Amino acid sequence: MSLFRKPKKIQRRVFSSNADEEEDGASLDPDAEMEAPPPPIISGKREKEKSRKAIKPQEDNSKPKALLSFADDEDDGEVFQVRKSSHSKKVMRMLDKERRKKKREERAENSGHPGGENGSTQHLESSGGPSSGPPNSNSNPANAGRYKSASDQSKSKKSDNHMIQTEIRTDDFVLVVKKSETPEAILNGRAALCAGREDMSDEEDQQSEDGGHDKTRHRFSKPEHLKQMLESGSIPDAAMIHAARKRRQRAREQGAGDYIPIEEPKEPAKLSNRLPCEDVEGDQSDDEERMDMNDITGRKEREERREQFYAVENDSTDGDSDREMNEWENQQIRKGVTAAQLVHSQHETVLSRFMIKPAPSGIGTGMDDGDSTAAQSTSTLLEQAYAKNALERTNLAAAVRSSVKTKKEKAKATALRTPQEILAAIQSRLSELKERSADHSASMARISTELKALKLQQLECQQNAPTAAAKYKFYQEIKCYVNDLVDCLSEKAPVIYDLEKRALQQYGKNQRYLVNRRRQDVRDQAKEIAESAKPITAASRRTPDYEEQVRRAAEREGRRTRRRCERERNDLLSSHLDGMSSDDEIADQQQELSVTTMAQIESQSVDALEDVTDDFSKIELILMKFFAWRKTDMSSYQDAFVSLCLPKVLAPLVRHELVLWSPLLDVYADIENMRWYQACMLYASQADETVEQLKIDPDINLVPALIEKIVLPKVTALVTECWDPLSTTQTLRLVGFINRLGREFPLSGTNKQLNKLFESIMERMRLALENDVFIPIFPKQVQEAKTSFFQRQFCSGLKLFRNFLSWQGILADKLLRELAIGALLNRYLLLAMRVCTPNDAINKAYIIVNTLPTVWLLPNSETLKNMELFIGYIKQTLENCDASNPIFMQSSDKAKQILQRLHSL
Repeated sequence: MSLFRKPKKIQRRVFSSNADEEEDGASLDPDAEMEAPPPPIISGKREKEKSRKAIKPQEDNSKPKALLSFADDEDDGEVFQVRKSSHSKKVMRMLDKERRKKKREERAENSGHPGGENGSTQHLESSGGPSSGPPNSNSNPANAGRYKSASDQSKSKKSDNHMIQTEIRTDDFVLVVKKSETPEAILNGRAALCAGREDMSDEEDQQSEDGGHDKTRHRFSKPEHLKQMLESGSIPDAAMIHAARKRRQRAREQGAGDYIPIEEPKEPAKLSNRLPCEDVEGDQSDDEERMDMNDITGRKEREERREQFYAVENDSTDGDSDREMNEWENQQIRKGVTAAQLVHSQHETVLSRFMIKPAPSGIGTGMDDGDSTAAQSTSTLLEQAYAKNALERTNLAAAVRSSVKTKKEKAKATALRTPQEILAAIQSRLSELKERSADHSASMARISTELKALKLQQLECQQNAPTAAAKYKFYQEIKCYVNDLVDCLSEKAPVIYDLEKRALQQYGKNQRYLVNRRRQDVRDQAKEIAESAKPITAASRRTPDYEEQVRRAAEREGRRTRRRCERERNDLLSSHLDGMSSDDEIADQQQELSVTTMAQIESQSVDALEDVTDDFSKIELILMKFFAWRKTDMSSYQDAFVSLCLPKVLAPLVRHELVLWSPLLDVYADIENMRWYQACMLYASQADETVEQLKIDPDINLVPALIEKIVLPKVTALVTECWDPLSTTQTLRLVGFINRLGREFPLSGTNKQLNKLFESIMERMRLALENDVFIPIFPKQVQEAKTSFFQRQFCSGLKLFRNFLSWQGILADKLLRELAIGALLNRYLLLAMRVCTPNDAINKAYIIVNTLPTVWLLPNSETLKNMELFIGYIKQTLENCDASNPIFMQSSDKAKQILQRLHSL
């Protein structure tokens, strides 16, 4: 098979640079290729090396035409490669056809006779083929002249092409691309087609001109060479395949008799210079071809500069940003990274909108003038297309700006303006200048006023500079002092709190000892009464519990004897009832231990602030520092919220002074006599201060805040740990202290710390009612004397009843009635009175009624409703007493007084 059709293959194939050089030589003189004998079969590596050595002399004379190479000088210029579309290839073929016509004219003028081309062909045949060097000296002189003229023509053509393709001159830079000898590169099929783009068109012309030459020789010998190469198992390179395609196409066009087409020939498209094989394969591989865009890139840059000029002429507000953007785009285009695709896209858009019309059918008949006109119109149309596209974008930007600027809504008139229009324009300009002048005058006046104000402010600042400097110095001093004070108190506060806790624990320990001893005495006496009817054996007396009980009984009787002797010395024996006194005597050893512990705590409290200077340990000196701040700048004093911070700052020092303080002690210092109280009361006080000034004084609540935050929590802790509700002395001291706080300080019922104190008092009263009230009921006790256990326990309950009623006016009446009357009187005391004699019961009832608060005995009060059982018992006892009997006469009178006071008589 002498001819074959290459199937479409997706796999890319490459060819070396030697193949490009061979095709370049063939494109320069296609007739030599037609007359050259077929090359030998390439069967091994040695033949390839020989063919390469034969090609090297041609490489020395003329550089190979490398496709878009930057190997010579990478810094001289840049060239981009883009894919060709179908429109682009049509344009390129038209340009190639025009260039070929010019070349034929020049060749005809230089040769001088129609046989010149044949002579040149014969000379090439004698020289050995297209890959041979220059002609030898034995050649015909005429042929040598013709070869020289053809060589000069080819060189001039290459020089012109070199200037067109490698040098792009613009206003601001010159883009130069030098053709260089690239190293042998392996190209795929697509690159091989692009590399032979110009050879295909040139050989077409040469074959058309030499159509009838040397018909005796077979023109298609190379396919036989290709067939031999394929049969030998060698793989042809891309250049050989491309040459085979061209020869096959020439055979189709010349219509050789021995050529049998594979497919029926199709009439090529009208006005198209495209080869049929290119039509077949080009439609399938349009995206695989490339074209040079050097000239289009230069035009695009010229159009961008023209757009910049239009933007400046139209007073574009965004000129700087556009200039920066265009400069950035130009840099990206020069780098050749992604700008090639942008250029290709613009080129496609322009060509699709401004497609060049096809040339007339007589373009190939030698009409040279028409050819030059067509070439000129192509370049002009491309430039006009880009210019029109740029003008459209400029007009669009101007339309956007016109929507913002009302002064440029109308386009400039192209015709001459009338005098009236000129006068109107001048008047408009004059009014605009007057308005602008008025604005400037107003601005000048405003600036002058501001300048005067600033000068006055500057003078005022200069006058106030010494005062500000003094304030700044004072603020720095007070800042350092406050920081040092906070550091000192932060270090000493844990020590003070620990001492306060130890003192509270010691007070609670002493009180718990007394309460537990009293309760143990009650249990011992109840046990003695219960076991009095049983015989006591010697074995029971030898037990440790019995001996301990006997020891406790002896100590108890000794304390009672000492209290009785004390009452005799004070003449209180006749009015005293057994059980009404408090057994708070402590053994000497335990008392000494307690005193030693409290003295140690007091000594440690003094030593806690021994290493602190007076400025940080005495409250009066600390308050003097803050008073100086208040006197210097009251506004900053209030802005710093010093009034709210002072109680917290003074809290450690106040608690240090209250470490051993307790209102439950026999002797304790009043708060009004303490140093911290006096210093805080006199803080920021003035002799001529009025009531209105006191109302707005931010430090007026300093002492109440200290009472609320320090004193009340301490009293609450003392009540919880140390207060005994059965002790009349402690109860009266505590009631008196709380009443004094309520009178002298603004303590309301909504105060949280005060409510906590009252809740603690109520809880302690409930515990005393449950654990300390015990009245045994035995029939024999009716006959016993007042010193009996029954009488003592009844008087103990009566004392607790009186202590409960001492809180009337402080605690809520409802809660107090529930504890005193509902629980203690009706549940315990009234039940014990029922086993007493009438005279004894009336006397006890008389004491109870006299203990009740007067406010509770008003008519229709809630207290009378709660005492209905008590009133019924009094009426029943009065009925049982005979008024005529002298024994019950006094008791009857007391019963009537009780009923009369309870509004029940």
